[in-house]
Amino acid sequence: MEPATRHRLDNGLRVIVAEDRATAAASVGVWTDVGVCDEPDDQRGLAHFLEHMMFRGSEHIGPEEHAHTIARLGGECNAATSPDATMYFDTVPPDAVSEVIGLEADRFQRLDVTDEHTDIERKVILEELRSYENQPAVRAMIEIQKQISDGHAYGLTPLGRKDDLEQTKAEDLTRFFRRCYRPDRAVVVVCGNVDTARVVDDVRQHFGDWRGPDNGHPPAPDVFRPRTGSLSLRLPMEVPVVVQSFGTGPLSDLDTPALDLLVALLAAGASSPIREALVLERRLCVEAGCVPLLLSQGGMLVFFGVFLPPGRHADRRTIIRELIDGLVSDGPDPKLFAQHVKNFRKQRAFENYSPQSRMMGLGKAEALDGDYARFEGELDELAAVTPQRVAELARRIFAPENALELDITPEKSRWWLVPIGLAMKLWPR
Repeated sequence: MEPATRHRLDNGLRVIVAEDRATAAASVGVWTDVGVCDEPDDQRGLAHFLEHMMFRGSEHIGPEEHAHTIARLGGECNAATSPDATMYFDTVPPDAVSEVIGLEADRFQRLDVTDEHTDIERKVILEELRSYENQPAVRAMIEIQKQISDGHAYGLTPLGRKDDLEQTKAEDLTRFFRRCYRPDRAVVVVCGNVDTARVVDDVRQHFGDWRGPDNGHPPAPDVFRPRTGSLSLRLPMEVPVVVQSFGTGPLSDLDTPALDLLVALLAAGASSPIREALVLERRLCVEAGCVPLLLSQGGMLVFFGVFLPPGRHADRRTIIRELIDGLVSDGPDPKLFAQHVKNFRKQRAFENYSPQSRMMGLGKAEALDGDYARFEGELDELAAVTPQRVAELARRIFAPENALELDITPEKSRWWLVPIGLAMKLWPR
């Protein structure tokens, strides 16, 4: 397995190649740093909508033909939209890489957006949105994210809003595509049993004529500053939820290895300290944990407890804070710290041996952090993290002035849940 190398075409397109002659596959990914921050306020969901349209045909490739071709080659393909980026990937036998690069180049330069296909994909996306929002836990997380984000684009999921999606037209998607999909905002990542020189030549041949608009690079998105302070809400939920949220700052400024370990020490797995204390020992919650939202323009750590009814404890806001303060004051437990370092290093090492996982890691680091080497160096960085470094980061992130306390109670009382909640608390385990 060779170290990854970065190359840049004259049009600004970056190419990352990582050779591994020991594997029998190759993964091709095209990343573009296009997400929710690029969308107009009244057209939320465009980035994700466009991701769907990228499978609906281009100048030389018919509708669905991209996916059918990849399947014929014995591979798989998919795409995903995050708040900060949209990525497309194909994992195929090594001898198909050149053809796949040509397929990707055609849709990235010559996408064909029609009214008919827009209407078809709109129905698919609206159903996806309905399915997503019909899950109570997801609906709660969406509302929590909206409250914490305080009006920033990060407060919405990439799926967008129903009203905006219903009004989106083919010309809106074409305009968004031409404005945002440009070589200086994209990176092609190829990992696996490939030859670097040939890959770069193939990318230059197929992508070399790609040109973006002549209106310069788009302005930088607004910096994300999560809300702080204290807030109580009544929402259409079944059970009370308490949230402690802490801003982390932009992704490129983060000490990511130390932050990963910090979150793991508090909330990793079914036996994490937060879950053990709130769910297993005190029996106050049905679930508890942490959702890290680490994004380009700023992020947050969202610790939560989903309380059992009646759940109206006067001190429930302080329970999660007590656990966090314990880590800040006492520092990480050395034995637990060493175990998490070992687990993370094992996980990262495994990712390096999968062409697709390595492509994902390199692409994310390059597209969002601007430096693929951050992924390449994670194993060494994890080995260098000390308990003192994690404790220092904890003191900075968990400062009271950086916190939002969010107390959510159900709009309607579910009286029949009270005896169930009491029984779960009192029943021996």
